[in-house]
Amino acid sequence: MPYRRAAPPKVIKARYAGTCAETGAAIQPGATILYADGKVYCADSKTFQDWQTAEFDRTVLGREY
Repeated sequence: MPYRRAAPPKVIKARYAGTCAETGAAIQPGATILYADGKVYCADSKTFQDWQTAEFDRTVLGREY
């Protein structure tokens, strides 16, 4: 079986109610979330904020810090 790479993390809108993998906070449908490695993270989680900062650095500043 060929090796399958994980999909890159994405910021999406939740379709269903759920729970943040990091904080345990409730996620309501329509909330902005980060989907990464098969888990969802709410906007208040450190993982979401760290990813958002790194993505800004990569896309706007053009560098990996």
